[in-house]
Amino acid sequence: MERLWDDMVATKLYVTGGLGSRHSDEAIGDRYELPSRARLQRDCAAIAVMQWAWRMFLATGGATYLDVFERVL
Repeated sequence: MERLWDDMVATKLYVTGGLGSRHSDEAIGDRYELPSRARLQRDCAAIAVMQWAWRMFLATGGATYLDVFERVL
């Protein structure tokens, strides 16, 4: 889970905390596919990231998960 988390945060999460880059199929997209014009940041994806961050914090105690939680919030 930590490896998936690190990949998502490093390559698929916008600086603003948004997630989701493809309008078609409401998909996340490939690594580093973060278009600045037609970005599509999903509320449901933000909620899922915050829930995942909270659970990762509870499992590991790592404060970096709460940093991402706060950025998405």
